Amino acid sequence: CIQSLLAGLKIGPNVGSCGTAAHERRDVISPDIMIDPLWEEWRSLFEPLGVRACWSRPVYAADGKILAVFGFYFRVTRVPSDDELENLDNLRHLASVAIEKARIGQALRESEEHYRHTVEHNPQIPWTADSSGKILSASSRWTEATGLSVESAQGDGWLKALHLDDIAGAVASWSHAVHTGQDLDIKYRLRLQDGTYRWVRARAVARRDDKGRIIKWYGAAEDINELELAAERLRTQADHDDLTHLFNRRGFEQFLRSKLNDLPTGDSVGLAAVDIGGFKHVNDRFGHETGDAALRLFGRHLRSCVGHRDVVARIAGDEFAVAFDRSIEGADLQERATKLAGDLNRHLGRSAKTRNCMIRVGCATSEPLQKVEELLRRAKLALYAAKRDAHRPVKLFTPAIRQAVDERSTQIELAKEALDSRWVVPFYQPMVSLESGSIAGAEALLRIAHPLRGILSPASVWAALDAPKAGKAISDRMIAAILDDLSGWAIWPDGMGTISINLSTETLLQVGFARAILQKIKRKGIAPCQVTVEITERVLIDDLAPVSRQGLLELQRHGMRVSLDDFGTGYASLTHLRKLPVNEIKIDQSFVKDLSDGGPNAAIVKSMIALGLSMGVDVVAEGVETAEQATLLLEWGCRFAQGYYFFKPMPAAEFGRLLESQSDHAGGTAINSPPARKPQNTKVIRPAYESGTPNQIGILRSSTRS
Repeated sequence: CIQSLLAGLKIGPNVGSCGTAAHERRDVISPDIMIDPLWEEWRSLFEPLGVRACWSRPVYAADGKILAVFGFYFRVTRVPSDDELENLDNLRHLASVAIEKARIGQALRESEEHYRHTVEHNPQIPWTADSSGKILSASSRWTEATGLSVESAQGDGWLKALHLDDIAGAVASWSHAVHTGQDLDIKYRLRLQDGTYRWVRARAVARRDDKGRIIKWYGAAEDINELELAAERLRTQADHDDLTHLFNRRGFEQFLRSKLNDLPTGDSVGLAAVDIGGFKHVNDRFGHETGDAALRLFGRHLRSCVGHRDVVARIAGDEFAVAFDRSIEGADLQERATKLAGDLNRHLGRSAKTRNCMIRVGCATSEPLQKVEELLRRAKLALYAAKRDAHRPVKLFTPAIRQAVDERSTQIELAKEALDSRWVVPFYQPMVSLESGSIAGAEALLRIAHPLRGILSPASVWAALDAPKAGKAISDRMIAAILDDLSGWAIWPDGMGTISINLSTETLLQVGFARAILQKIKRKGIAPCQVTVEITERVLIDDLAPVSRQGLLELQRHGMRVSLDDFGTGYASLTHLRKLPVNEIKIDQSFVKDLSDGGPNAAIVKSMIALGLSMGVDVVAEGVETAEQATLLLEWGCRFAQGYYFFKPMPAAEFGRLLESQSDHAGGTAINSPPARKPQNTKVIRPAYESGTPNQIGILRSSTRS
């Protein structure tokens, strides 16, 4: 039915998804055709068929012309995932190859029909040969084409005009025809008068006497150069990338398979998988034409950085691979890949459009009898590990990397189960005023309330926090639960401070995130001044940081506070901090641990506190576990702290009782006169089942905390 509706449909703007995709030469995604203006004139035709969404993607020929448009129709509203977009790319490539092959096949059939007509009526270069295949005569067209005399072609003289690589094949074909009596059909490159070569197809049939013996051959040679070149382009297109002209995944796998099969005993293949981190933002900001141009230039530069016998491929959108020609072992391979990464990063840094991109490389060496798929998988796993390590962009595959990937998969599965079963809950760790000993706020932290394993720390689902889909789902669930708790507590003591909510990088990079948070707070009847949002330094330097800064400034304008978490562990500079005025910095527990007067961390912590005071922001020390740490921090000017010395994270009900206790007792006892295990004016009920290491990760962040 859909095919009949599309019959005769012209391309143009606002002609559904397919017509628009063909007209504008771009992908068109219509997640809901009922509201998409492109479908204004067509939705009434498709609505009875139950069509609700359409994804359209043009299919291009090798010369850039549009061959067709893929249209994918769905009965539900939806947008494609990253995996589906990659599958669409593969389908488009296969369709392009198939259509081109069909066109070339049609042209070849037409040529063959024309050849039969030509041989019968007006052959291009007709000739005759004796029973043994020696040329007897040729038409004058031989001279016109080659510049050689007709006499020079007689006997075996014609072989002198062939390309050296084709002579042996031509002789073998003639010998086979003479001995079997079968028709001759050969292709070879013929040298023309100007010294160039053109592909020629020579065919001949035998003439026999009354006894069936061959007495002569009649044949003709036909120029098939254009067809042969087109067929070669098709073969190249099947295993080469259209954009960079490097091997594609198919061609690269075929090469590796042949390489591994022919590998001498004791040798190995060194493989490097290269990824351009952050390249998606180049396409998003500057358009796909600019991105394609950058990839073409990158491919050429990568080719120039390796040996002429090394093989380079484009495996996926912004992912490349290098197979090194010489046998190379682990340490040498990693060293060579590190140098390659440096060269490529310098290349990217020369352009304003790609200077924020970062090269990551995963390496692997082959083992005896290893399959291509396993070698590629190892390099891919090493690349994945390199992407997750901010300090080491080149990784060599080890069994530990595979184990980490398996563990990550387990964590993501647990996170999905926790979301489906509603095991995701917030615990609250109070923040204490070091001057008064009273509670000055709290940080909401992720816990998994597993029915069999008990209360699990965020480490059990660590990997899911960095996965865009799972991370966002956990983020949404936590924000909803925290706001429910905050609106449900009957008592909020004066001077209590705020509840800190950790926002993930994925959330902060979404346009309109601030408006969405403010709307949720308003619906719950919560004052924005009761909430602090915690971010990490990564947000300040991310490629899309302007989106994050604008949203955070909007939250501040409505009275919410912004806290910079894990201060000192990232890459933010004072320049970045000036772009986003924060209300609070939190000194990471790695600096507070083992803190002592005159110890190795003392000078660092003092500097951080002094920096915060000079900026006019609150300073909070995380991970305080001893009275000595609390006393030193207060002496150095730090006013607030949190850690196991004061409170462990606790469930919402227990924190609510703590709020009631806080409201019943005014004032407090300062930490330094004398230090107390906990504020004397506060009744604390510790959760007997809470376990884990001090101050564990906040739920919605992508940075790590021990």
